[in-house]
Amino acid sequence: MNILIISLDKGLLGQGQLGDVVERHREYGRHVSSIDIIVFSKTGYSPYDISENVHSFPTDSSSRLHYAKDALHVARVLYKEKRYDLIVTQDPFVTAWVGMKLKKKYGSKLLVHFHGDFFDNNSFLKEGWENYLLLRMAKRSLKKADAFRVMSEGIKIKLLQRGVEEKKIRVIPTPVQIEKFEKFDSVQIESIKKTYEMKKVILFTGRLETVKDIPTLLAAYEIAKKQFENCVLMLIGNGSEEERLKNMCLEKNLEVYFLGQMDQDQIIQYYHACEIVVLSSLSESFGKVLVEANACSKPVVATATTGAKEIVEDGINGFLIPIGDYVLLSETMLKLLKNPDMAKKMGEKGKTMAYERFNGKENVEKIVAFWKDLAKKPYEFIFERQEVKFLLSLEKADDFIREVSKHTEFDDYSKKTRDHFYGISNLYFDTKDFSAFTMQKNKGEWHVKYRLRVYEYPISDETLVFPEIKRRKGSFVGKVRCSSAFGEFMKIMDRDREALEKLSDDQKKIIKEFLENAYSQKIEPKAIVIYKRCALISSDENKLRITVDKDFKAKKYENLFNRDGAIEILPAKCIIEVKFKNCIPDWLKEAIGAFRLEEYHGSKYCTSVEKCYNIK
Repeated sequence: MNILIISLDKGLLGQGQLGDVVERHREYGRHVSSIDIIVFSKTGYSPYDISENVHSFPTDSSSRLHYAKDALHVARVLYKEKRYDLIVTQDPFVTAWVGMKLKKKYGSKLLVHFHGDFFDNNSFLKEGWENYLLLRMAKRSLKKADAFRVMSEGIKIKLLQRGVEEKKIRVIPTPVQIEKFEKFDSVQIESIKKTYEMKKVILFTGRLETVKDIPTLLAAYEIAKKQFENCVLMLIGNGSEEERLKNMCLEKNLEVYFLGQMDQDQIIQYYHACEIVVLSSLSESFGKVLVEANACSKPVVATATTGAKEIVEDGINGFLIPIGDYVLLSETMLKLLKNPDMAKKMGEKGKTMAYERFNGKENVEKIVAFWKDLAKKPYEFIFERQEVKFLLSLEKADDFIREVSKHTEFDDYSKKTRDHFYGISNLYFDTKDFSAFTMQKNKGEWHVKYRLRVYEYPISDETLVFPEIKRRKGSFVGKVRCSSAFGEFMKIMDRDREALEKLSDDQKKIIKEFLENAYSQKIEPKAIVIYKRCALISSDENKLRITVDKDFKAKKYENLFNRDGAIEILPAKCIIEVKFKNCIPDWLKEAIGAFRLEEYHGSKYCTSVEKCYNIK
């Protein structure tokens, strides 16, 4: 499973990491084939390898206004190399807008994360006029995304109230490696305390942004400091509010230490060195620092945001106070500073609760399971095997068939004809700009074909046709197909619901993917390829199938009923396809050598497009 993440977190580029974001994504990577991360970032960043299969790429934008455009450009380059089963966006705003564009173009599933509390939240709107525009984008993502991951039940309720189906929402908080927070360096902790004259530490860690409402914390600290001089406030993190906050502290002559960005190992030492951890946010969808503080046996004081209310049980592992109430915040901090036994008891209870409710390993497994649920197809491929193609001169085709028929038998279609060749017509679908053709020509890691196969001619509305979806990754090929009357299939492609309902469940599963891509990627009939085929098979577990194709003709699609004007492609050549599950048998290797078969990396569809549309 290949995952594409659209992120805002520049820590994923190896710079300015706050907390465990890199380590967390490295852990995700252990459960999937690959994760590529596009990070909104200005110039000055470079691609960063988080692990062998987890890589991040900067947008390298000259301005924030170009983040989305540049992210789409990076994604286009990445999609040339592989197919992504799932797109994950960090928020329902601009990253989700990029995700929606990619979903529409490439057909990948889209998962949108809600890491914040945005709906029915005046505090969010007060942060800036642009948040009104962002909220409109969030509402649009509710209609376009396939699923949503939220950090708390409170956010889930808000999405349900806006009409999102419950089955599309999973409540999975950000994983916290609880056991990691038990490890601390007692010498370093003692050094921290001595640096600040053994004063009792009030700790904040997070982004220094408006949403964190640090001025309320400073106002509460100013009151507390007058009543309890032996305390000090430390702020870990940085952000756009940093200079303004420093100026506020200077004006009020407050003893506040701005410690800047730290890696998680350093932050853990400060958790253990402090007395209490405070979070005065205007909104939080979760509040991971509260879990981390509890994991270090520290009590917490937090404003009663949607997320904090799911972590803090008031009076048990910490205290909840009304948003913006700096007086009560001050009184609560003083209560814990003056009652170390109470603080210790709450911290110990918090540690127990953190282990019971926020196990990081379990949450990683839940997240990956959610990804797999979203990415999986509603059916399995009817076969998964390798495929190798060769070119052979037409004059040698009969000799080759005689040789391999010594070890195989003709398939049911070949048995019905005297010369063992039967006719095939393939109608290929592609986007207006021929994205499937381009993917194949560029020899990307993967490509997919949507085609309609017909074995009879002339064709009528009653003719049995076979919608097929064929995926290739390297030499590995998977294909699914079903059957339908031609007239019914074309009605369904024209959105005839009545015709769709007549199909069996198995037919619906495959044809619905045709429909999804017809609507999302706007695939349409492009080319008809006509040829003759002889097919030989073996009945052993290797599932060997050898096909010999010849007499190729192609034309632009007008309708399947008219083959006039078809032009010859690959004259005097046969394409031999060898399909197998495990390996090519030795007798066939000898035949390939004896006939000097030339390996062929082209395709009938690409050749037809080049000839019929004059595209290279």
